[in-house]
Amino acid sequence: KSKMAEEDEEGALFDDLTGASREAPREPPTAEEAATVAMLQVIEGDSTLRHVKELIFEYNQSLIELGVDVGSFQDLETEMRELPGRYSPQNKGCIFVVYPATSGFITQAREPPCAAASVKQGLPIDTGEPMGCVAVKKLSDGVCEMKRLYVRERYRRFGVGHAMARAAIDFARDTKEYQVMKLDSIERSACREGQREGEEERESARESERVSVRKRERERETYVQ
Repeated sequence: KSKMAEEDEEGALFDDLTGASREAPREPPTAEEAATVAMLQVIEGDSTLRHVKELIFEYNQSLIELGVDVGSFQDLETEMRELPGRYSPQNKGCIFVVYPATSGFITQAREPPCAAASVKQGLPIDTGEPMGCVAVKKLSDGVCEMKRLYVRERYRRFGVGHAMARAAIDFARDTKEYQVMKLDSIERSACREGQREGEEERESARESERVSVRKRERERETYVQ
């Protein structure tokens, strides 16, 4: 598949997500969209805090395996220690963990789910375990950023990531605090390069991404009004 084709697909997905706040409500799920997932806001002293730490650790490890050490220049150690920290409601942010809607973590949660979505049939829900996470962080007045979008491998290709991204966009819009959401593309871009190229090219791509982050923002903007 050509690089241009990959970029077209990526742009189409992003356009779909950014249009979530403007599109009409979805029709009831079809036979192929019969599973339901629910998201909980991470709370200190709750099982969601332990779960999100596990998920962010896996997220970072998956990037390290591809030659991209995000934690080394995004201060992931401090972020993990202070969770929910920069993603807390007090800081105008959020961090969600997604579970099957039937999971005991949902039915026995201290707070009701902050979002729910229908996804494709066949999603493994027997374990009831956390499937992924997503966060929103305030950057400046009126501007936020989507962070830490991660889905465990066995739950991918069922629409779970799409549902979490839409939930993050909805959160940003509903807070009335933000007009723009930015998407940091470093992990995605670096992963794609790492898979495509050999070890020498991978090192070059990683170094190039680091320089780009320091010199300029490599991101796209989502208008959430």
